[in-house]
Amino acid sequence: MKKKVKKVSKKLIKSKKTHKKDISKPSKKNIQKKQVISPKILRKKKIVIGNWKENPATSEDVKNIISGVKSVVKDLKKTDIILCAPHAFISQVSSSFSKNLNKNVSVGAQDLSVKKGGSFTGEVSGTMIRSVGATYVIIGHSERRAVGETDEIVNTKLLLALQSDLKPIVCVGESVRDDQGEYLSYIKNQIKSALNGMSPKYADKIIIAYEPIWAVGSKEMQTVSPYEMHQMSIFIKKYLIEILGLAPATMVPVVYGGSVTAENAAAIVGEGEADGVLVGRESLDLIKFKQLLKNVDLVK
Repeated sequence: MKKKVKKVSKKLIKSKKTHKKDISKPSKKNIQKKQVISPKILRKKKIVIGNWKENPATSEDVKNIISGVKSVVKDLKKTDIILCAPHAFISQVSSSFSKNLNKNVSVGAQDLSVKKGGSFTGEVSGTMIRSVGATYVIIGHSERRAVGETDEIVNTKLLLALQSDLKPIVCVGESVRDDQGEYLSYIKNQIKSALNGMSPKYADKIIIAYEPIWAVGSKEMQTVSPYEMHQMSIFIKKYLIEILGLAPATMVPVVYGGSVTAENAAAIVGEGEADGVLVGRESLDLIKFKQLLKNVDLVK
């Protein structure tokens, strides 16, 4: 499958060469400018992903959350929302939002099976998830990796998600940061493994969520600074260019997850130039989540 990716990359390179023949020879300075990619170059709208995890307890609680989101979504002009609910509530959430009136609200799942179907008690396939209204699915979340989900399993799930017409939200992130920068190689390997065998033509179907494990669900509310997120966005985008090619890489949003709050979300998206945020517990608090959405939407 790796050979296939290389083949596509050569075509991209070839197309650039053909294009150059039709114009005057560009200077080295101009070439360098074309290679520089702002983390938000192609994405006009921000993305706010609400990961409900194993919450809420009842369908009545789901109704309350949906009601709260509906009350604010009509005022959002520059923000897309993805609500990742437990499997039991996906259909309820999906049917609650009109595709005509709530175009900026999508529904996602939090995981999917490594199998397409069969005698696998308790598993939920990508096809099942898609059939009840979800269009996204979180893959490789640190809480799944903590219970044994390997890079290989993440890769299998990503490919199955794409086959099921689901858009994967691929989570990557280090457990600790070292002064030598080894954590950057760790993140590279996670991305390389997750996207192994994926054709660059699917680049616009995926989202990369950078979620440093030390910040996820932190009681101390640890998070990266906007400057650190900006640097990480650039780092991930540059690596995506290496493995996917320039044009496909610019189609992949990079969002941040890890103790995201109404207070820090705007800075992460604004100063940090993240394409959006992956929100955990704060997405279940109606007052805080509504404020978070408003704050992010105001970012220029």
